This record gives sequence, C-alpha cells and structure tokens, in this order.
Amino acid sequence: MKKYLPLVVVGLFVLCGLEAVAVPFNHELTGMQPWGTTPAPSVFHADVLDQQQPNFDFMGPIGRGYMWGDLYYIIAQTFTPTKPVLTRVELMVGKNSTATYDYTVSIRDALNGPDLTSVSVPPSQIVTENFSWTEFNFPDIAVTPGDTYYIVSSTVNATDNWYAWAMKMGDVYPNGTIYYTTNDGANWTEEPGGDMTFKTYGRDNIPPNEPLIQGTENGKKGVEYAYEFSTDDLDGDEVYYWIDWGDGSPAVEWIGPYASGAIATVKHTFAEKGTYTIAAKAKDTVGAESEWGYLEVTMPKDNALYSSVFLQQLFARYPRIFPILRYLLGW
Repeated sequence: MKKYLPLVVVGLFVLCGLEAVAVPFNHELTGMQPWGTTPAPSVFHADVLDQQQPNFDFMGPIGRGYMWGDLYYIIAQTFTPTKPVLTRVELMVGKNSTATYDYTVSIRDALNGPDLTSVSVPPSQIVTENFSWTEFNFPDIAVTPGDTYYIVSSTVNATDNWYAWAMKMGDVYPNGTIYYTTNDGANWTEEPGGDMTFKTYGRDNIPPNEPLIQGTENGKKGVEYAYEFSTDDLDGDEVYYWIDWGDGSPAVEWIGPYASGAIATVKHTFAEKGTYTIAAKAKDTVGAESEWGYLEVTMPKDNALYSSVFLQQLFARYPRIFPILRYLLGW
C-alpha cells in the first residue's frame, strides 16, 4: 500500500486544486464540480482493439504543477500486446486551462530505452477540465506478442503546463502496471495499486508480394539500363527494396520507402558480357519480408563471330575500321 501512496496523494491534490473530482467521488461531500467525460468522434480504422483498461475513478498528473510541489511528472503504463503490429493508442485524458505545450505519447520496450514510435497532440485537441478518449495515431511498429511495452505520457517541463490522465485504483488490468518519474526519467517508481486508462490497437501483418522486375533483358556491357521494381502490400504498407544484380557488384540495400504498387526505378551497368539474374525482395515498414523476385538478363555472349581470330586481328591492325560493327559487338 505504501508504494502507491505518492501518486494517490498527487491525484487528491489534482482533484481538489481543480475544484473537480473524477467519478465516482461524492460531489455533495466534496462540494466540487466533477470532470465529466466528453465523447470523441468516431473514425474508421482497419485495425482492431487489442488491449484496454477503460475504467477510471481517479487521475494522475502529466507535467509540472504547483499543487504537487512543482514536481514534473511523467507516467508510464505497461501493456502486453497480442497482435504483431501496434498501430495506435487512445488515452482518457484532459488538460488544465493553463496547459500550453503538446501532450506526447511514446511507446518503449524499456522505461529508459529509446522511443519505438512517438506522436504529439497539441492542447487544442484535448478537452479542458474534462476527460475524453484522445487518439494518438503514430507510425505502425512491429511488436512481439506477449512481451511488455510501455505507454509513456509526457509534456514539456514548464510551470503550470500539465494534463490529467484518468486512472483506476486497484489491479484492474492484469497484464500491466503504472510507473512514474519526477526527475525526467532518471528514476522510475512502480505504482502497483492501479492502472491508467488506455486502449491499444493492432493488426496482423501480411508480407508484400514478391517484386516484379522489368527492364532490358538483352543488352550490351558497359551501357546503363533502368530497371523497374514494384510490388503490392495487402496491408497497404509502404515498402523497401533490396536488389542483387547478380554480377558481383554491391547490392542496393533497402531503398525506399515506396507506396504499395508504386514503381521504383534503379539504374545499373553490367561491366562484363554474360547472363545474370537480378534478384529483389521487398520489406514493408513494419519488417515483413517478401519472397525473392527474379529477372534474367543477357549481355551479348561470345559467339563464333565475336571470337573470330580473323576479326580480332583485323581490328587490332586497323583500329579505326568498322566503327558501327565495333559498337554493335560491344568491343
């Protein structure tokens, strides 16, 4: 019980200082006006609800406020996804009337680790002294189902710039817990006595189709040719391409991203005569890779005409004759 006392005390200060109280506190006993809930607009998404904790009877501060000793609070809620791609989160949040700077949500796989993805929402998109489900739609990321991840809420460390994140006292979400810091992440304290409100959304991930390669299949050595690479990703993800020219030259490593179905044009010169197999694979923006696609190309091979001792000797003796024939033969 002692472990989660600090954030409970902060929550009480928030409630009293704002002349507001979160449901289901007794309004008559407190003599305070409640922060209500404001419905958020409905938007269609192709993802699905994965994890959630929608209940609240309290709040935790995000930011810096005089009511809790001018401390600067950052709060993190852990969750355990079941989908391999995390697309967005929703949080039940509200802002104080003095909030000036953006509310930022980051996803991490360690409290002090780098952000896997992040998005900021301006104060104008968050209700004042009320709660509403607010969407934080960040670039999709690959996650490992069953592993622990952190929803980290923060804002700029400035006087009276703070928000409130609704929470529920009690262990209501069995797959996670709360952590908070007041020294900008130098130290984190676990808050096992409750869970913040959140909804996480995810989806499965289908790899892109194998790339289609188009371009000159019969050419000349030393001439630069343009080759086109394209694929479709059924999830609509953007894609990168890895290209191996098959002639021993360095591979083109993960160029992009390109929209699904768009054409990536890459030029290449084959320095020697021969037959080569161009190979390419695609990778979507959340890491799923396609099968390899192939295109066989032939630069003119030696034949009886090319290897004619007579022609070789003739060209050696008269280097200026038959320029068109020399060009056609690639000599």
